[in-house]
Amino acid sequence: MLGNKLLRGNLVYLTANTIDDAEQIAKWFNDLDVSYWSNYHIRLVNTEQKQQRLKQFWENKNFSFAIRTIAEDRYIGIASLDAPDWRNRKTMLGVTIGDKRYWGQGYGSDTVQIMLRYAFLELNLHRVHLGVFSYNTRAIRAYEKIGFVHEGARREALFRDGQYHDMLIMSILRHEWEARYIYQNSQ
Repeated sequence: MLGNKLLRGNLVYLTANTIDDAEQIAKWFNDLDVSYWSNYHIRLVNTEQKQQRLKQFWENKNFSFAIRTIAEDRYIGIASLDAPDWRNRKTMLGVTIGDKRYWGQGYGSDTVQIMLRYAFLELNLHRVHLGVFSYNTRAIRAYEKIGFVHEGARREALFRDGQYHDMLIMSILRHEWEARYIYQNSQ
């Protein structure tokens, strides 16, 4: 459909994750700042554990991508779509910018746009949803700006820093995404 432009945005492009990426991914998730914003469980993992997790992820028919900068060709994070529910044409999105030097500069939003394009145009899905911690206001604003809508919350689903936090559920439907991006870009 879009050929090699499908997995390329303005700031980043996506490639398939490989088993060799496990060492870097483990480093990111062992960083307490990264885990705080992106993970239910803050715990140390080693390269072998991350390799095993990647293998399980692939065996379960999930899609996993390495996020790389266009300008420097630097590996800065991971993006994933859980194994799609093909009957209902839906999936769950996950994006982590592991390299903190690239936080707050639009790399995550660019990645989300690429993943939505892939989900809707290549996989022909109808719905993409995600979960975001209620204290992650920067991510929530970015998702809202892209067009995600709030569906609800898993109340007090996470205990962190001595208190409970909600896991907000947000989604975007294909026709909503098309109205914002396909129509606008055709003019």
